[in-house]
Amino acid sequence: MARSREANSKKYAAVPRLSYSVDEFCTAMNISRSLYEKMKRAGWNPREMRIGKAVRISKEAAARWIIEREGMSRPDAA
Repeated sequence: MARSREANSKKYAAVPRLSYSVDEFCTAMNISRSLYEKMKRAGWNPREMRIGKAVRISKEAAARWIIEREGMSRPDAA
């Protein structure tokens, strides 16, 4: 019988996370899901990957997104 995601999370707790779900990303960035969707419509979302129906955001994509947002907030940014 297949284990649930929760059971796998408990069993493999020491395995490092390589990606976030959209909700996990929003929680980590302290933004609402509605703001994420608004940014996505404007083309400001981090790069997403699809695994089946699941949408995931890699840690590298999240890091690039943060750097891009920081660059946009600089007074000298064009």
